[in-house]
Amino acid sequence: MKSFTKSPITKTGNVPIQAPPVRRRFQLSYEGVLVATKFQRSALKTLARLSLLTLLLAILSAGCGGGNNGPNTQPVIGLWEANLTNVLEFLSTHIAKHGDSAPTLIGNLPAPGFGAPQGVTFDSSGNLWVLDGGNGGTIPPTVDEFTTAQLPLLTKGGLKPNAVIGSTDFGFPQQLVFDSAGNLWVSDAVNNEVFKFTTNQLTGGTDVTPDLILTSNPAFNGSLGIAFDSSGDLWIANNNLTGANSTVFEFTASALAGLSGPQTLTPNAILQSNGTSISEPWALVFDSNGNLWLSNQDDTINTVVQFSKAQLAALTSTATTPTPAVTISATGSGATMSIDSPTGLAINSQGELAVANVNNSLSVFSAKQLTASGSPVPDIFVSGSNTTIDTPEGLAFSGGFAPQ
Repeated sequence: MKSFTKSPITKTGNVPIQAPPVRRRFQLSYEGVLVATKFQRSALKTLARLSLLTLLLAILSAGCGGGNNGPNTQPVIGLWEANLTNVLEFLSTHIAKHGDSAPTLIGNLPAPGFGAPQGVTFDSSGNLWVLDGGNGGTIPPTVDEFTTAQLPLLTKGGLKPNAVIGSTDFGFPQQLVFDSAGNLWVSDAVNNEVFKFTTNQLTGGTDVTPDLILTSNPAFNGSLGIAFDSSGDLWIANNNLTGANSTVFEFTASALAGLSGPQTLTPNAILQSNGTSISEPWALVFDSNGNLWLSNQDDTINTVVQFSKAQLAALTSTATTPTPAVTISATGSGATMSIDSPTGLAINSQGELAVANVNNSLSVFSAKQLTASGSPVPDIFVSGSNTTIDTPEGLAFSGGFAPQ
């Protein structure tokens, strides 16, 4: 959904939710490559012809084209986006540098459909999980799983999820992430809670009680962004629903180990805003170097910031206010604004950072553009009516899937 903000709502939302609202919505991200089918050829065929045919088939099955002047030598990656009422996938081979590219796959549920998809992520088997915030009425909030076999079929529409997890504990869940053991964690910005569902609970159900219901002291304030670092520590961004300073909490893996039922923990570390460094934080994502990236959804800030691994290691349980190591600011204006009330973030193995924007665009910055503060023009900017992007929320990179 477009976004929830402090009460009263100061920005138009597309779906009314009867609760103290939150402004909007990888975490675990990984990549895959489409595997081209190999044809057996007669021994009379020359090796050169076999190589050529195999190469052409690989290009076709990977969906290459869209401006490439030669064979695609990079993995075919999908950039997945939680949209207003569906889920979109854009293949890397089809996204122009500044283009109005149609999505490769569009996922719609059978009637009554999604309520308001907020987050997307992938498990270690490549299955897609979609967090649907619901519509506050006829469509309840759920977590929906689509298997790798289902993903190429999304354009057919009306695809039923392989598993659906519902819970009466959900208020307005917004982001989700898997831990290294395969447990699913969900942030709920209205209830100010974080839920854990064990691997055994991921088969689905209409009223699943989370294995762990986590609250915090000091309390969560719009618990939204959620991510694990390489040590298994959990980081939660507070979207600042009640006007308090925006913060990010860290809970160590050792403190979380073995917990179940309702639990209240004191954060091991608190990262607090230094002036405007953190304002209405929406998404959290770690890069391969252990640096933490955060999107500031505040439309008076319009930034994505990075706190270095060293800065994070220096945090304490007393709120600390370091200046971000890197601040990426917006260029352009209106429909061409590169960072506009940013929500979802995703980083792939090449270090490219994708950002979802309220002006219905996706910006992708190369790793080289992220090494220092500034206002770089995105390496890729996807915007326009053909994209069908509408109030984008969560993002995730994964293996690219072409339609069947």
